[in-house]
Amino acid sequence: MRRSDQALDGLRKYLLQQGFSEQQQLPPERDLAEILGLTRNQLRGGLKRLAAEGLIWRRVGKGTFFGQPVLPAAPSSPQLVLSDVITPHNVMEARIAFEPELARYAAFRATRKNIAEIERCLDQMPNNYGYWDGRLHLAIAEASGNMLMKLMFDTIHASRGEAIWKRLGENTTNESRREEVAREHAAIAEAIRQRHPEEAAAQMRFHLLNTKRITFGEN
Repeated sequence: MRRSDQALDGLRKYLLQQGFSEQQQLPPERDLAEILGLTRNQLRGGLKRLAAEGLIWRRVGKGTFFGQPVLPAAPSSPQLVLSDVITPHNVMEARIAFEPELARYAAFRATRKNIAEIERCLDQMPNNYGYWDGRLHLAIAEASGNMLMKLMFDTIHASRGEAIWKRLGENTTNESRREEVAREHAAIAEAIRQRHPEEAAAQMRFHLLNTKRITFGEN
């Protein structure tokens, strides 16, 4: 394995093992290089590749952050996701109404690259459940091939990092529920892989209804 690939693998493992939360800032480059035993050039090369993969994002003068970048809202758009008017119930209802259709379109349109990304998310989920769960749903949205629907999904998805969702999420991340989620996710992915749009939509709806039931204690 090339030294640059070794550096990349070491950096990726460090980030996932540390359990960084979405939008958490990484240590400064000097500290990261020392922790991982890398030169600054090796570290920067690895960070650049991870940014291209979407695992981190960087802003000049601000630093490097874990997860997807937060896109600023248009000046005329209300900050719906961050508003107290939008409740977790609202978000869950929107997901149930919206994400099965994304899965349906993904079954029609997913490319080999899309399917490979969905499978990568499934494989990586045991390493960092919260992060890769979000990435899986994002990968399915991207596989739908509808950029307008993808932008709408991003608005819904952005709320999942809020503190209230983290508290609610404690009810859904025990080991037995994670095993159930793994089976539900695998069924969605298989339906997309086999080009069965109605099955993909049904499996996504089943998964989200289970999540709602466990999260809020209701059907």
